[in-house]
Amino acid sequence: MATATREASPPAAVGPGRRGIRLRIRAVPGARREAILGFHGEALRVSVRAPADRGRANEALLDLLADRLGVGRRDLELLSGRSGRDKVLAVRGVDENTILRRIERLLEVDGETPGPGR
Repeated sequence: MATATREASPPAAVGPGRRGIRLRIRAVPGARREAILGFHGEALRVSVRAPADRGRANEALLDLLADRLGVGRRDLELLSGRSGRDKVLAVRGVDENTILRRIERLLEVDGETPGPGR
């Protein structure tokens, strides 16, 4: 099993997209705690308490990311991955560097340093 790392963002995890900044997510539904766990391959690993049942985990994921990344819930759009763990989101209203800095800060707050970043 691959583990999440707290290293610099892989190039494909965060990048420009047609509808805003594209953010690849590896969701962990039904977790004990809600957290941004780090990077997993080319995606940001995020855990939510809600089960993967009738879209509840997706809603919890969007709520968590809006809160933690400091964007409005309306500024997040689920582009793909509605029924799987691998998802692609669009984030509007902020630029790529801002998103990366906010993710790095969140990982540092959890007690670990994300490593060299952009």
